[in-house]
Amino acid sequence: MHFSYAFGAMPLATGNKTESGCVYYTHFDMNFSYAPIKDLYKFEVMALAQQDICVPTSIWQKPPSAELAHGQIDEDSLLPYAVLDPIVMAFVEDYISSFLGFEDWV
Repeated sequence: MHFSYAFGAMPLATGNKTESGCVYYTHFDMNFSYAPIKDLYKFEVMALAQQDICVPTSIWQKPPSAELAHGQIDEDSLLPYAVLDPIVMAFVEDYISSFLGFEDWV
């Protein structure tokens, strides 16, 4: 955000559809920025990173992290993305909620 304010540029948000569906994003991912990958689930983001020769292997092999604290990884607070992506997809794309007993929570 510093560079955005300093140079009048629009910041890019790094949030994706899985993180958005779980409300797992930073303040700046949800406000004041353009989000080019907002319609991609985490598995799609990772697949694109693996296919792009400009993205170093060390980046996409590193466990996903919001980098809020040293050593923090997303799985400290979320299900593994291999489990989470299909659940979020079912909620968002198929409007399915009963398979998790959601009706018992309301």
